[in-house]
Amino acid sequence: QKDQFIQLILDTRQRLERLYTLPLPAEQMRQRKAAEFEQLRRDYRQLKDSQWHGDARYDFWINTPLNNARLLPFGLYDQWVPAFAALFKQVNGDWPAFYQAVEKLGALPAEKRKAALQALMNAA
Repeated sequence: QKDQFIQLILDTRQRLERLYTLPLPAEQMRQRKAAEFEQLRRDYRQLKDSQWHGDARYDFWINTPLNNARLLPFGLYDQWVPAFAALFKQVNGDWPAFYQAVEKLGALPAEKRKAALQALMNAA
């Protein structure tokens, strides 16, 4: 359930990122953003009812006011997990080698680091 819930949040973040690239007037942007948050709530309710047998563990979170800041922590933590899993696999599960590779990634400039992580994601 946790993974499914996080995926709902990440999917919403991606839709919002695409939305923000559109040249829309401010009022229309606010309306479309609100519509995305409502879509998240609908998707959550559908998942809760169809697969989670009504388990309401995330109801409080989903029913409080939503904004970009509430979605941000999910993407920061979960976004690159598959990339790090691929990196761990590349070093054959060797923890010291993995930590060394992560340190090298961390030393890269932000854009190069993101590109390297994306390459790992694509390889996974």
